[in-house]
Amino acid sequence: MSLHQFSSSTPDVVDMLMIGDLNGASLLLGLTVDEVRRKEKELHLKIRRQERRVIKTSDARKIKQDILSIFIEEACSPLTKSLFMALTPSMDRSELTFRFDSYVEGRMLYELIKESGELEDIRKNLREFYFEYTDDKGVHSPIVKYMLARRRILRVIDVLSSYHSIKDVADFKLAKSVTSILMELEKLELKDISSAIFDAELLINDEIKKQKRLDEARLRSIIEDTISRLSGELQMNAEEETMLRSAAFGSFSLPFEFDKAAIRKLVSEYSRRQQASYERSIKELEGMLKQSAPQLDEVIKKFILLDKSLTIAIIAERYGLKVPVLGNDGIGFINGKNFFLLKDSLSDNKKEVQAITYSIGKTKMLKMTQSRNVVMLTGANSGGKTTLLTTVATIHIMCLLGFPVPCERAEVTPMPIYLFRRRVTKKIGSLEHALRSLIPVFSDSRRKIVLMDEFEALTEPGAAGKILATIINKAVTSSSIVLLVTHLAKETLPYVKLPIRVDGIEAKGLDSKGELLVDRQPIFNHIGSSTPKLVIMKLSKTTRNKKVRFLYEELLASLGEDKTSLQAPISFPWLEEH
Repeated sequence: MSLHQFSSSTPDVVDMLMIGDLNGASLLLGLTVDEVRRKEKELHLKIRRQERRVIKTSDARKIKQDILSIFIEEACSPLTKSLFMALTPSMDRSELTFRFDSYVEGRMLYELIKESGELEDIRKNLREFYFEYTDDKGVHSPIVKYMLARRRILRVIDVLSSYHSIKDVADFKLAKSVTSILMELEKLELKDISSAIFDAELLINDEIKKQKRLDEARLRSIIEDTISRLSGELQMNAEEETMLRSAAFGSFSLPFEFDKAAIRKLVSEYSRRQQASYERSIKELEGMLKQSAPQLDEVIKKFILLDKSLTIAIIAERYGLKVPVLGNDGIGFINGKNFFLLKDSLSDNKKEVQAITYSIGKTKMLKMTQSRNVVMLTGANSGGKTTLLTTVATIHIMCLLGFPVPCERAEVTPMPIYLFRRRVTKKIGSLEHALRSLIPVFSDSRRKIVLMDEFEALTEPGAAGKILATIINKAVTSSSIVLLVTHLAKETLPYVKLPIRVDGIEAKGLDSKGELLVDRQPIFNHIGSSTPKLVIMKLSKTTRNKKVRFLYEELLASLGEDKTSLQAPISFPWLEEH
């Protein structure tokens, strides 16, 4: 089963930068590391620009990074972690379809590997899948250094070749071939003929000293044996061997010594020939490496993508992720769960995360309630409104990244996302700055999804209600979809002139421990109560200070039986559909 390449249009240098192989890009381009770092910055700027065309606010980008961090933590190879970090969201339907198809293909491979019982061993080896560049100051050419940095990876690939479940992932034979070439390179060396001849002289003289009786025939035999052995070790040709023999037999004297003039000539001739042969061999092997480099890099990519596919499949299985359907006019999901609460629940064995079914805008597969492109979400304090807002944003962003999403079924329309979380509005600290951020968003007629949490924190309720209503009236006439989390339904709805939907999350009471009992599934077409009495009751039950408890009881008494803060009318004639 084959795995797809990173991309079919980008050059290899971009691929190397995406997996953090700066040294490799430097060697390939013949640039300094600083120059490559500048190229890396250019690539990252390009990635950020592409991201900002889709994920429009810092809050949304923070969620995107938090999503990726979960996948990065699970990935084995550092190269795969870098690839996840460089992943950009897309609104291109064909690109998203390609990513989802790749996930499905990878999930099938994951199931095959898991069934074989080889999963843990394969992932253990993938943790060793990274480049090793050294500060070697030798005379290696760039292509040799480039390939030597892949020796660790080649060893890992060799180990992985023994696992039957991934036998079709890549060309294992190519990796073995490159390893053989590198071994041949390591065997190549320039032999030191001068030292070898000097050692031969010592050996001949030692052998002579051992002789009890030495005549010319025995001396010739000792010298001849040594010359034959030396000629073989140095791989001399016939002419060089003749020169060595002449240098040995030109005269006989004890201790034995080669003729120095003849040896100088031999060393010169031999070194010249050896250097030429060495350079030819180096050039030939470098040519073979250069020819193999692109194919080897493709093999390496396959294993990085194998790690990526296994990572996504493991996360998908652990969190119950499903591939969403690409819609046209809204976002909706059945039994969706907050991705980050799921992570906390799994890591700390916390209580089960409640599944929520929800939609905004028109969805074909999810007809849960009236289709409205603007929705106000109201209800209980600590009831899960902000969590649901985050869940919508997370599912949308995960879809744009090409990941499966945490729900049973989902339909997502690819569009830019604006997320304004409450903590950001507090940081802004002024209505002026908030409006400078929001008004350009709503004045832009291009389709988008806008998620906004408690705008009312910026100003008094009356003014906030009118401002929200104005924003809503503008949004309803656009093709955008908008979810507003607010406690100001009563203050806002009288000024809303076009049909919207108001949903509510209700608190049911307190449990035996004094905790709020909340059904976090919003009730459609219902204004949720803000439950101030329940919150005060909770605080009253949990405090040990009698004076503090007495003041809480006074607050409860002041609220009395007034229900207006708990439930506002939802029927406004001008909001009804005609």
